[in-house]
Amino acid sequence: MRPIREIVDDTSTASFNVMRVSLEDKRPWWHYHPEVELTFLSSGQARMHVGNHVTTCKAGDLVVLGPDLPHDFNPADASIECDFYVLQFRREILTAFPELSAVSTFLGKADGGLLLSDTPPEVAGLFPEIAAAPVVRRVALLLEILASLTEIDDACWQPLSRLAVATQVAEGRNHQRLGKVIECILENFHRRISLDEMAKLVHMAPPSFSRWFRRTIDMTFSDYLNRVRVEECCRQLRFTEKRITVIARDCGFESFSSFNRQFRRLKGRAPSEWRNASDREYASEAVQSGDLSGSPPP
Repeated sequence: MRPIREIVDDTSTASFNVMRVSLEDKRPWWHYHPEVELTFLSSGQARMHVGNHVTTCKAGDLVVLGPDLPHDFNPADASIECDFYVLQFRREILTAFPELSAVSTFLGKADGGLLLSDTPPEVAGLFPEIAAAPVVRRVALLLEILASLTEIDDACWQPLSRLAVATQVAEGRNHQRLGKVIECILENFHRRISLDEMAKLVHMAPPSFSRWFRRTIDMTFSDYLNRVRVEECCRQLRFTEKRITVIARDCGFESFSSFNRQFRRLKGRAPSEWRNASDREYASEAVQSGDLSGSPPP
């Protein structure tokens, strides 16, 4: 699939776009657009790729994407329904209101993307409300959402891609070439993928491809591939009861020692320790929410 610049519907009847999106049967689609985007995951789990950052997000997470920031969301588990609420708007609609300077400042921090885990319920509830609201009410709800986001402590927001990378990969041919590589990785990381295969995909010599990829994404091809695999391992460690050796194999690691080495390098602890810590985290969240089962959400 050829990655493209998304044309957001900006007809004269609306200054911003509101959608509910299902990721059922979706394939990777590496794209960007000049609008700011708020993406709230209402159910399921998604593999998120923003600029040079890849991770898994879960129900209740909110992602804020700056203009022209390449991104993609794909279902992490085809057996689980995965739905989003998406708001898209141009920054320019805020400039007429000096009272919204705090919102503009906050959105300026999102040029490389921001992730908020476990969105406060009072904010999360506004997304289904705005999707169902009449047009005039939607304007008021958008302002309420944006104002609420500015009141959340900066420490709660996780920066995603480095801005320099986000700007560079959005440039025409560079974006299209990188999109091909990323889409291929996301669809095939569970098997062996060689640098030579990727170089051939974009009609480059392997040494040239290696230099270009590192310069564009600010990491080597093998490092990026290992990050994709480790993030999927984390998702399966957290949300499934599969044995660690099976998870490593299913995510494309050809040896368990290589898997352990890469996991420790990227996550700072052994896979078993990471799983135990994740279980404790969900048990703690369950007690706080009143769900005494302590089971991870679907």
